[in-house]
Amino acid sequence: MPTIIFLLHPSTDPIIPTLVAAGYACVAFDTTGAGRSPYTGIEQSVASLADDVEALLAHLKVHRAIIVGHSMGGMVAAELTSRSGRIEKTQSNNEDQPLQQHEQQQLQQQDVQDDQLKPQERNQPGGVDNHGGETNHVPQQQQQQQREQEQNPEHLQRQRPRWSGQIAATVWIGPVLPSAGVADVFRKRIERVEAEGMEAMANTIPLAATAPSASPLVHAFIRELLLGHTAPGYVSNCRVIAGAAVAETASSSSSSPPSLSPCSLPSWYHRVACPVLLLAGKEDNSVPLANCETIFASLNERVRRKSNMVVLENCGHWHVLERPDAVANEMLGFLKKTLSTTA
Repeated sequence: MPTIIFLLHPSTDPIIPTLVAAGYACVAFDTTGAGRSPYTGIEQSVASLADDVEALLAHLKVHRAIIVGHSMGGMVAAELTSRSGRIEKTQSNNEDQPLQQHEQQQLQQQDVQDDQLKPQERNQPGGVDNHGGETNHVPQQQQQQQREQEQNPEHLQRQRPRWSGQIAATVWIGPVLPSAGVADVFRKRIERVEAEGMEAMANTIPLAATAPSASPLVHAFIRELLLGHTAPGYVSNCRVIAGAAVAETASSSSSSPPSLSPCSLPSWYHRVACPVLLLAGKEDNSVPLANCETIFASLNERVRRKSNMVVLENCGHWHVLERPDAVANEMLGFLKKTLSTTA
């Protein structure tokens, strides 16, 4: 079966045991600057976060994946899944078929080459002589240029391993819909965190972003999750959302009305080529139900026929924490149906 990749861990942790019991391998990780993943100081974007996921999939040699994204992770999942749509055009139409033989051989050959490299050869701009000292084949000025290039984020992006697998399906849990209003909300949030630290978020979000029925345990869990972020890392991820909203507003302002229509959404959503399960909280004030309906309507007709949108009652923005059993059951039902039709 495909491997399930969770974005914005650990807000999705409560459902992982249920999915593992059903036979799925699950991988949950913190994005850069979130939770236990340190803030690198490099500015991020939806695209760069999707690059991180691809690099992880390549490193783990995952051949077939299901991408699950909550909130901002929904945008990243959609971006990654839209890329998969382009990859699948050049691969087999049968999503259950593993990587082609020549691709497997290429991965194996690369692994052998990597293992044969001496540690110095991986890092030194020049060669390494028999005594372990650096040779002088590369002039000093050129060495400096190479070092500067290797520290450039764009160069680091190009050096990441390429993932050649496929995405069988994707699950978006309260995905963010970029807009000028969203950008303004997150600019204000950034200012407050920079001035007051993460305590300001921990004191407000647990109550403001959940349904009235959410338990004190859920509130406490969310508070601890927020306090697990560093302020610079949290601000960096807020900038991803604000930046996506600003970019989308700029790209659509000349031809679109103030309220976003399906045709003016980011290309991540309407370029997706695999089945989508969209879970929306009926009492989600962070991503209102109308926004989720707009995103779902933006899927192309062929994909929408294979997809499903479910509205969870008594649920705010922290769907998995507020309604873990409902989320797990909806995912299992969707995946059983989706994977059986592609087998």
